[in-house]
Amino acid sequence: MRDELDDEPRWWGSGLLARHPADAVWARADSEVTYERLRVQVTSLRRLFEAYGVRPGATVAIQGAQSFTQLWSVLALWSQGAQVLLMGPGIRGRELERLLDRCRPQFYVAFGNGGPRYRTFHDEAELLVRKLRGGQRAVTGHCLIHFTSGSTGFAKAVARTPQSLLAETGCRRRTARPARPG
Repeated sequence: MRDELDDEPRWWGSGLLARHPADAVWARADSEVTYERLRVQVTSLRRLFEAYGVRPGATVAIQGAQSFTQLWSVLALWSQGAQVLLMGPGIRGRELERLLDRCRPQFYVAFGNGGPRYRTFHDEAELLVRKLRGGQRAVTGHCLIHFTSGSTGFAKAVARTPQSLLAETGCRRRTARPARPG
């Protein structure tokens, strides 16, 4: 059976999802996640985001509990050609408002299980998608924009291209071997 991701136009990270057997372990936390589960979750979330109106060139701010759900969401958004703005889980209140006002994303995706335990990794997290008024489409080809901690003032944007992320994952794969697969 063909993977549903193969039916979509090729996106820059599709090889990250497709080159492993379905039962191979993709990642471990409290539980193991196989490549098959990764592909199913990414496809499901891509459909969800599509239903909300996320299209190629959309800008989507994401924030909240670090989790597999967050990782699956990023891959789903990238597979749709969206630009992801990763807001640190500790950015709250007025600082978050200022950052959203400055960046003007079209959508905001929050991942639950936060609060005082936002630094804890969760296998899965509740997901909230909200369309924002006045959001603007991406004006650059960057797939990821993340922000510094803001320890020296207001958080600063760091923009990444698909090529820079693929180069980094290739380097990590060559230099950082886990004790066991996954």
